[in-house]
Amino acid sequence: MTYIEKMRYFRGKFFVHKSAFFHKRDFFICLLSLIIGIFIGFLAEALKLVINLVTNIFYFGKFSITEALPAQHQLGYWAFFMPVIGGIIIGLIARFINPAVYGHGIPETMEKVLLNDSIISKRLLILKPTAAAISVGSGGPFGDEGPIIATGGILGSTIGQFIKTSSYERKILLSAGVAGAVSSAFGSPLGGIFLALELMLYEFKSRSLIPVALSVIAAEFIRMKFVGDELIFPMSVVSLPSASSEIFCFFIIGIISGIVAVGITHCVHYLENGYAKLPMHWMWWPAIGGIGVGAIGLLEPKILGAGYSTITQILNGHIVADSIIYLFILKFLAWLIAVSSRTTAGTLAPLFMMGSALGVTLFGFIIYFFPLINLDIKTAALVGMAALFCGVTRAFLASVFITLESTHQFWAAVPILTGCVAAYIVSLFLMQHSILTKELEKKGVSFLLEENAKKTENDLQQKPNDVY
Repeated sequence: MTYIEKMRYFRGKFFVHKSAFFHKRDFFICLLSLIIGIFIGFLAEALKLVINLVTNIFYFGKFSITEALPAQHQLGYWAFFMPVIGGIIIGLIARFINPAVYGHGIPETMEKVLLNDSIISKRLLILKPTAAAISVGSGGPFGDEGPIIATGGILGSTIGQFIKTSSYERKILLSAGVAGAVSSAFGSPLGGIFLALELMLYEFKSRSLIPVALSVIAAEFIRMKFVGDELIFPMSVVSLPSASSEIFCFFIIGIISGIVAVGITHCVHYLENGYAKLPMHWMWWPAIGGIGVGAIGLLEPKILGAGYSTITQILNGHIVADSIIYLFILKFLAWLIAVSSRTTAGTLAPLFMMGSALGVTLFGFIIYFFPLINLDIKTAALVGMAALFCGVTRAFLASVFITLESTHQFWAAVPILTGCVAAYIVSLFLMQHSILTKELEKKGVSFLLEENAKKTENDLQQKPNDVY
């Protein structure tokens, strides 16, 4: 046997066939994803500063990028007008520049993946963050993560349009931007990967996951340069479940969270239809929503803005008893009125606040009726936070990992998994579409949510050398 024959023999014996390796094109997509992660890391931090600037202008009358909380304003009754003014500005932007600034961010991105070959208007790369900063900075009861996620998707799509790419490659780049944005917003790299996997990619292949992972790594690196190891929701260590009865309690919390999630989703869609019946142009809807937010904000300023500090207080058990029920109801009403008006909004932070408040509320009921159960209030808050988000969005793995990574309470993995499984099953049983896919179903594209994975599989089967 010659030397060449020996090499061929050993290569076939011990090495993977060349089709298992990346092609040059795939390395190029990986490089683009890395660049996207770097850019979205900087964009996320810039958006936070712009939100601070808008908040300072609206509520404190000064030009400053230092962190500011709408709940700490000293405007008195004048604070009522701030969300209304913000809604008017967003309505004007949507009417006269681009109506695509409206929406949660994630459903619109999913629509572009399914219907438009992952092509998003390049103008939204500026308009969407601007509208989001005005929405959150003027007191809208939203987090900045929704617009950051939308911006990440827009960035990935924009780069995919500037450089000649296929629709499948643009989907990878768009998903890379979304995953990097989640990592930048919550410090949750695995949560970002799974959110992109469950809502954008619809596949589990190295060809798409490795670029997404590279984007997450780059975005997390940039985030650490700005905030270090600071958590978005810092918590003291939770207690581990010590009895099967506690796990059963977390399952009950998950079931009730799933039922509440179904109710929340139906309320949003019902009120959206209500706005559509108003005898006025749609550009005024965000202002109408702002009236409701302003009125509720006078009763409880903590519902204004993202409320990350309030979520942290709830998770650490610092807000309990009647005040937690009061906060849950008012936050839900403010978010419902605002998000249904189609303004630029985020769903994650409001759901986290409502979910953690729901978990603490259910903890109180369990302890009242079963005082012998040794349940940890902080674990109950975590389970409620993850379960409600899971029930509303049906992003199961993303719900689990974002909760674990944003709090670093990895010991609570079993309770959180228990609650999310229960909430997901209840949501799936009682509701056909999640809050993210209902709008797509109205546009007649719901079937694509199931068919997209099959289409991707068929596309790859036509090129067997590209399957890993």
